[in-house]
Amino acid sequence: MTFDLGFARFVVADTNKDGAHNLAGLADGDHVLVKARLPRKDPGTQPFKARMVIDNSARPKHSH
Repeated sequence: MTFDLGFARFVVADTNKDGAHNLAGLADGDHVLVKARLPRKDPGTQPFKARMVIDNSARPKHSH
């Protein structure tokens, strides 16, 4: 799938230390969750508009 990230909100760590939380903070191999609102039956044509991108790679692991 292809997503348009132009208006997406990014929840990422500032890994490149530029002070911004954006696409540049992601690295190759990062596991991300992309949130988008699509119709159930026919999502339409790609790219889909992403609402949020969450970087799961930078999240601390919970120990139980």
